[in-house]
Amino acid sequence: MLQSKHAQFLFEYHLHYDSIAKLTLDKKGPYFYDSLKVRYEKADTSLTAFDMLALMIGETKQDHYYPYDLVKVEQDIMHLANKGEYANALNKSDSLLKIHPLNLTATIHKAFLEDKLGSLTAKRSKFKFVLYLDVLMSTGEGTAESPMMVLGPGDGQLLIRYVFGAGIGNMGSGEDNHGYFVDILEVLKEGEEPTLMYFNIEHAVKRMFKENMMKEFEKNFKKDQKEAKKKKKKDKKSSK
Repeated sequence: MLQSKHAQFLFEYHLHYDSIAKLTLDKKGPYFYDSLKVRYEKADTSLTAFDMLALMIGETKQDHYYPYDLVKVEQDIMHLANKGEYANALNKSDSLLKIHPLNLTATIHKAFLEDKLGSLTAKRSKFKFVLYLDVLMSTGEGTAESPMMVLGPGDGQLLIRYVFGAGIGNMGSGEDNHGYFVDILEVLKEGEEPTLMYFNIEHAVKRMFKENMMKEFEKNFKKDQKEAKKKKKKDKKSSK
């Protein structure tokens, strides 16, 4: 079976996406989305690359998966972090991860910000980010023939800037050899000729928007803020 060969598994979207998606919907199977999500959130070190790939694909089949809806929240996180408002950026990242546990913007920033703020969970957040990054990088070479699969419409830009340390020139979209929707980004590196990277977001464009998603997020974010303040007050009292 497909999953029994995961140690040497080479992912190809057109061959494997649907098969793996089915595995993540099987409540009794080892790749059930909810089970993998719990293990990931606990930073389970026994998670394999195939487990993470299944989790990533399973994410695209969840009711909460509407990646275009929360682009503004991702921009807010980056803006706050760039301004040095680390605590606020971290709070917003945490709230976003409650809805989208594999949101790349929030995952990257949580790992960076917790390290910056000296959080006790910084090591765990870094581990989760590296685990996630590894599986992203294994989904394709970023070429026209082998696009990299990402979950959000801004993930390709995020990888180029934050992970590859490059700039971005022209941005466009198109289809790969199998007719799947891809983002096409021009990668700019000093002293090198510009190159193009291709990111498969076929699954994302099928789930563009959900009514009231932003309202739900803002409501949950305010609730999270209140709970965080209560906890802070409680911790202060107990430390006296």
